Amino acid sequence: MSKSTKIIIIVLVALGLGTLLYFIVPSNDGEKKKKDEKPEFKKELKDQRRNSSGAFILYELLKDYKNTVSLKTISDPLEKNLKQYQTDYPTVYFLVDDKMSISQKDMDTLYDFVSDGNVAFISAQTLNKKFYNFFFSSYPYNTYRDTVYKLNFYHQDLKLNTNYPLKIKRKGNIERYAYRYMEVDDLYYDDDLVVISTDKKHDRPIFIKFKVGEGWIYIHCVPEAFYNASMFEEEGLDYAESVFSNLPKGHYLWHEHSKKYNPLDDYKNNKGSNNSSMKRESPLQYILGSRSLSWAYFTLLLSLLLYIIFKVKRKQRVIPAVEPNTNNSLDFIKTISNLYLRQNKHNKFIKHYEQSFLNFIRDKYYIKSPAKISKEYVQSVSLKSDIEEEKIMDIFKGIKEAKTNYNYSGNDLIELHKKIEYFYRNCK
Repeated sequence: MSKSTKIIIIVLVALGLGTLLYFIVPSNDGEKKKKDEKPEFKKELKDQRRNSSGAFILYELLKDYKNTVSLKTISDPLEKNLKQYQTDYPTVYFLVDDKMSISQKDMDTLYDFVSDGNVAFISAQTLNKKFYNFFFSSYPYNTYRDTVYKLNFYHQDLKLNTNYPLKIKRKGNIERYAYRYMEVDDLYYDDDLVVISTDKKHDRPIFIKFKVGEGWIYIHCVPEAFYNASMFEEEGLDYAESVFSNLPKGHYLWHEHSKKYNPLDDYKNNKGSNNSSMKRESPLQYILGSRSLSWAYFTLLLSLLLYIIFKVKRKQRVIPAVEPNTNNSLDFIKTISNLYLRQNKHNKFIKHYEQSFLNFIRDKYYIKSPAKISKEYVQSVSLKSDIEEEKIMDIFKGIKEAKTNYNYSGNDLIELHKKIEYFYRNCK
């Protein structure tokens, strides 16, 4: 095939693709209308203290709640604004929003805040990785689609007379919605776990609490139950009040979370008077949102593909460089351990230490790591390693104490290390 023939083929294919895209790519007006469509409840009660999904009514209820000593609105970053009150009452961090989005420094601040004896209540549709990695070995949310999600409380003293039938409506129609429930088997703090509320169709947890240091963390995975639309219903108010009854009397800090953590937030300040209506978009979203730009984008992709097909030919196969296999596991463990030892936060380091020990057993003896250490698991490890059951059980008891005891000392950690080293040196 001659060079001129190749060029003609490329031009014809590019023109054909451009013509096709002109007719199939929707216009900007259609996309703008689609973006402007919002659930009905988002039009209600706009206020600076509501979150990005509309929780003004919840804020007003919390302000008048009997256990609220005081209510203050805080904004990002938590590292600067999350302060506890020096009174006889605990301080309660309160977040209700569609997505939890905080920085690593803010997560460290929140962890220390709860460990000092305070409380965190978090209700979000999604949890970011910085948060759930502190408390779960994997992402704890699963979804279940239905038109009605029936909620009630686990304890008999809290149960509502009838289940709360949560429904999501858009333009007056009940939507088949992806509701969430929690898998709590992977929670690191399972010994202190309390299931407060469940969905009554399958009896799966949606509202839990667990102890962290001297304080408690509450997680509610269905924040839709607290949005303005739900608060207009009597059953929704009853459910919200019952949720509040689980929280202690104290000073409440409402996290105004409408501005997600993102280094590019300041970019909107340079965009004139319509900043409040702008939405953050990636470069690719911006390109695909324009008919002409998307046409040019796909034409460019096709041109690159054709260039690769016709022009990029190697005269000789590349001989790959063979690099020696490296095992960075020990370097990683040393780095993590030195970090937490310098911070004197042994209860954080122990999670990685425990995982390393369980991985060693799994790889050496092909024994699957359990969600919770049982007597049968210890017997299996003892039988294959030829180490006494008492010594193995003593190791896991020490790990459990290290995870739950906020005042775990360096000497205690050294003793636990010696026991694990004994296992490594003497196991078959």
